[in-house]
Amino acid sequence: MRAPMLEQEQSSGIGKPQTVLGARRSRLPRCTESATQVRIKLRIPAQRRQEPIISHLTAQHGLSVNITAARLSPNPQEDGWFDLELRGTPQQLQQALAYLQSLNITIWGKPNPDGDGWL
Repeated sequence: MRAPMLEQEQSSGIGKPQTVLGARRSRLPRCTESATQVRIKLRIPAQRRQEPIISHLTAQHGLSVNITAARLSPNPQEDGWFDLELRGTPQQLQQALAYLQSLNITIWGKPNPDGDGWL
């Protein structure tokens, strides 16, 4: 079953926003101009592998998440590793990192020597 069509306002760049009929609202979080991007690496302990930890970063903290690399063994007794690119406001990122730390997830920052605006 398809979701009902919703009205969505779009700015024409001049004056008031325009209403566009038939546009669908995205379920993905939108990042504003003040968005910050960070690259991190996570170690997910084996006992947490069945939890939707990365999904929680988008649903509860409003982050945009790109998984750039991952390593999960078929053995559920082994830890998992993820390289992530996170995008959100500084406050969203701080809250998300606090959430990860509360789960005792090991977090490494990935410095970027290319100077492309990533932290």
